[in-house]
Amino acid sequence: MSGFKTVDMNSMMSELQASDELLAKQVRVEDGHIIVNVEYGYEIPIVDCNTEAKLLGWILQLLEKTWMTNDVLERFIHVAARQSDIKIQH
Repeated sequence: MSGFKTVDMNSMMSELQASDELLAKQVRVEDGHIIVNVEYGYEIPIVDCNTEAKLLGWILQLLEKTWMTNDVLERFIHVAARQSDIKIQH
């Protein structure tokens, strides 16, 4: 035994797809709001994050939440930036 774990590509792709689907449900756009729903629905008006400064304010507020995860926050940033035509460099 080499100690390496065998990777099942189908299983890995299924897990990635399931993760993407969950994130799409947790952070979505609805009726002019970005809905962040991890433990409960948190509605953020798109107009309240349509500048870099406003978006940063929401990011800082969301970071204070005990239920916030890196994946959910990253999706929120990308969704908010896309909705507000804010360019994110990384």
